[in-house]
Amino acid sequence: MHKPLAARMRPAVEEVSSMASSPARRTDPEAPSDRLSAGGPAIGRAPIGRWGDGLTTRLAAGARSSMLAFAGAMLSVAALAAPTTATATRGQDHGGHKHARAAGHRHGYRGKSAAKQTYVRESATLHLSSHQSGGALVERGIGHGTFTASVQITLTIKARVTGTFVAHMKGGTIVGRSSAKPHLSKSNRYASFKGTLRIVHGTGRYAHASGTAGFYGSIDRADYKLKVQVIGHVHL
Repeated sequence: MHKPLAARMRPAVEEVSSMASSPARRTDPEAPSDRLSAGGPAIGRAPIGRWGDGLTTRLAAGARSSMLAFAGAMLSVAALAAPTTATATRGQDHGGHKHARAAGHRHGYRGKSAAKQTYVRESATLHLSSHQSGGALVERGIGHGTFTASVQITLTIKARVTGTFVAHMKGGTIVGRSSAKPHLSKSNRYASFKGTLRIVHGTGRYAHASGTAGFYGSIDRADYKLKVQVIGHVHL
């Protein structure tokens, strides 16, 4: 395994530091030179040697400063590289999840966790579209309130008011069943009812819709105009 950059740089830094800290050899102008001519007099002054020693000292100090600066810069780069890499990895992971969620939404799919509890209050006035065998009434109209939806209810009025409903909304459809107890007016022209509506399934963005809400309404038995209301908390 490769040594860290700081460990690899330490010997060079220590070497330069020792060079810079070593005292320069200075020549006493009055002292005799180490180099003696054979049988000749001692050489008293050494101006060239003094200038060379000073130059060596200055070069060593400059080299030491340069090496220390270089080592510090490299250590800073190494320290910055690690968190940058980790951040990039986290960004890639986050981006991957983000793209996956976006792809799911484009295709109209949502996970179960995306179906959140929603308070719904919808009202609609429906008109008879057709009669079915067994006395069932097919009613159609537009619902307003929490959502704007095209609504179709197939209703049967007997001892209980039972039916199925389909609500077409932007992004998907919700299908459910209703059951309520009817109450006839004195003239028997109007029948009011109160019960529950249960969501059976959905499509598109409402594929995981579920829940039960209150189901209220009345119908004019003369022209079969139906007024309904759905109120409650459901998961959409």
